[in-house]
Amino acid sequence: MSANLTWQRTLIDPIGQVFTPFAYAKTNLYFLANADNNVTALSDESVVFRGMPAVGLEYRYPFLATFNGGNQVIEPIAQLIVRPNEAAIGELPNEDAQSIVFDASTLFEWDKFSGFDRNEGGTRANLGLQYKLQFDKGSFISGLFGRSFQLAGRNSYAVPGILDATGDSGLQTTGSDYVTSLYFDTNTGFRLGGNARFSEHDFGVERAEVSASGRYGPASTVLSYAYLAERPDAGIDQQRSELVGALNLTLEENWRVFGSLRYDMINENIVQDTVGLGYDDEGFSASISYGEDRSRNNGEPVERIFFFRFGLRTIGDTSLSTSTSDSSPND
Repeated sequence: MSANLTWQRTLIDPIGQVFTPFAYAKTNLYFLANADNNVTALSDESVVFRGMPAVGLEYRYPFLATFNGGNQVIEPIAQLIVRPNEAAIGELPNEDAQSIVFDASTLFEWDKFSGFDRNEGGTRANLGLQYKLQFDKGSFISGLFGRSFQLAGRNSYAVPGILDATGDSGLQTTGSDYVTSLYFDTNTGFRLGGNARFSEHDFGVERAEVSASGRYGPASTVLSYAYLAERPDAGIDQQRSELVGALNLTLEENWRVFGSLRYDMINENIVQDTVGLGYDDEGFSASISYGEDRSRNNGEPVERIFFFRFGLRTIGDTSLSTSTSDSSPND
């Protein structure tokens, strides 16, 4: 059981400086037991409560320069978050906070862990410089460069949990890796962009992604390339270089078909593929899809996934999935 409370307020002074004080509190209540109703070996308690309060301040100072045909904005950003140390590291299951992705899109996240099962602790500062070139017809170019620093307390990303999901994440040292992004939007349905993470030691590429998306008539598509360096601490001992493509095609006013494919360029095999059918109108949406997942690439079976999703726009979404495994190992 989880409950979160968040407060923030934005203040702008007469010279255009933007101050955003904020505070939040995360609470989690765990009931830990295995199939035999015995307390899990991860903790001595069958019921565990964990809380994480935080206070912070974000500062921005945008500088605007106009020209014939548009404008440009240069904006330094600084963020400070003060918290106690993370509690119960390695004593609680981690089912939804394993996908640590540190890049420009998560640089100013208050908590860079995904999910509920880990909470970022200690005092941290996030610093960045943002630039945007905006044209009067709506197209723009935007970029961001920044870094994160652990100032005090225990660095949550330097302390492994049950699964060392934080190993080689780029946040495990006092000064993080460098992150950057660059995007170009034509305002006509085409967008091109990318982001990268560079090592704090030698500025080597640790992670890079480039993506292009477009829409033409009833079709919309996305094509992406991703490079990810080795992460030995997380059990990933080889580089990854992958292509991902997705297509959505509108058949009638409310019906569409969609599909995606993820290809491993190093091992020369298809990692994931999905195909589905969807329906959307003003009040209701539904889709059904079938997919195959070979992402483990370690001789384990291919996982086949059937996924059904429906939603009422005024109430919310519900989804149901089931998976089966091939009896033969993946090549």
